[in-house]
Amino acid sequence: MNRVFIRDREIALSNRNAIGKGGEADVYSIGGGLALKVFKTPDHPDLQSFDPVERAILRRAAEERIATHQRKLPAFPGNLPTSVLSPVELAYDAKGRGACIIGYTMPFIAGADLLFHYGKRGWRDAALQSGVTHECVRDLLLQLHTAICEVHAAGVVLGDFNDLNVLVKEGRVFLADADSFQYGGFMCNTFQYRFLDPLLCDPAAARPEPCRPHNGASDWYAYAVMLMQALVYVDPYGGLYKPSKMQQKVADIARPLHRITLFNSEVQYPKAALPLYILPDDLLQYFHATFERDERGAFPVALLQELRWTHCLQCGNLHARPVCPYCTNLGGAIMQGMARIEAREVRGNVVATLIFHTEGRIITAASQYGGLKWLYEEGGQLKREEGDAILQGRLRPGMRAALSGNRTHLAAEGIAITLAEGQTPERRTVDMLGKTALCEANSRHVYWLDGGCLYRDGATGLGPFRIGEVLANQSRFWVGETFGFGFYRAGGLSGAFLFDAERAGIDDRVS
Repeated sequence: MNRVFIRDREIALSNRNAIGKGGEADVYSIGGGLALKVFKTPDHPDLQSFDPVERAILRRAAEERIATHQRKLPAFPGNLPTSVLSPVELAYDAKGRGACIIGYTMPFIAGADLLFHYGKRGWRDAALQSGVTHECVRDLLLQLHTAICEVHAAGVVLGDFNDLNVLVKEGRVFLADADSFQYGGFMCNTFQYRFLDPLLCDPAAARPEPCRPHNGASDWYAYAVMLMQALVYVDPYGGLYKPSKMQQKVADIARPLHRITLFNSEVQYPKAALPLYILPDDLLQYFHATFERDERGAFPVALLQELRWTHCLQCGNLHARPVCPYCTNLGGAIMQGMARIEAREVRGNVVATLIFHTEGRIITAASQYGGLKWLYEEGGQLKREEGDAILQGRLRPGMRAALSGNRTHLAAEGIAITLAEGQTPERRTVDMLGKTALCEANSRHVYWLDGGCLYRDGATGLGPFRIGEVLANQSRFWVGETFGFGFYRAGGLSGAFLFDAERAGIDDRVS
């Protein structure tokens, strides 16, 4: 599909304007504060790489989706809140009568973050320097609560409600993928496993698969999952389930069907998550009732409105309880068990040895020159593995870090800087893919994209070494010690490429 028509106005679809790709559609920026979502047709190139059986299934799904949208999109409700990125105009494959609806325009929220990121501790730690506090996240979740209530009041069910469909910009939340909403007798047939209410599923199935339609209660279930993830950085079915009896073992994806949650004593709580007991009792009780006892209903908003975060004046830890759980018997014994660090851990034939620990956070690590190199943030400084500070201040949100021996490469907002002890910092421009600076490294070189060309650093005084040309602003790559791999994906065009870590040339004939 190279063009579409909106009110008889022809719009050419260009890879340069592609801003997103999903399993069902491609999204383009068309100017005027609008984005254009175009559904994949049965002959879309993305569907050709699957095996014949799966390709036939995907083609049939594409046919059914487009057929449904001929009736569903014209009937889209007009009484939804402004937080919903509702269709503005419909897009057709041709002019005049007999034209087929293949997409729609919607408001384009440029530079927005996904709510998904707010549930990741590394991203939140970095975003804290930009003012994204726990109170800010609480306020965003309160906005999302209001949006759900307003959508439900309009007689609409969100359906495929997940943290990839919630956008955040400048303290506001927006609901995307409105075409999947459930209204007027049109059902939502899509879902994401992490947010799928197990009450909609067959409990005897091998994995969660909906056998009943989405409903308002399942929207609130999905909200509860997002809420827990955003508050303590883990969802209700995170952690590692290690039952004492092997006959009780179930696949991780099937844990929701058996309600094996974080509250289960045989689930190992992830170390990267904040402890659940830092939350107030009423909120913990709500999570337990929702995920363990299958209680449903609208989330009691007062639990969020009354949530107050504080740092303990004695130990400095963050919590949202009346008294610090770290300094009292409430969480003291549990915390001591969690905080104990074992130098060696033996499991079967595998021996794990602790070689480094920080009260800050490890930014990146790499195995180079027969040893481990790492960069970490501690005490308001960026430090290397020997404890030497290379930079004052914290890593900014969106900044990428890579290592080449004793050199440290930091990249963000189109600029990459190389730091090394006793050397003048090197500065270079790099391309961006969304908010990702396209800069990578191995033990010998730093690699980057600039103006659609792939470079690595050359011999001293000779300037950058040009490896080859890639698709500008639409490519991503990684590099190891001997070769690199990359791919590009824009609109209907996708592909992969390889390159040698030392020599020039790009092989884009990868199957």
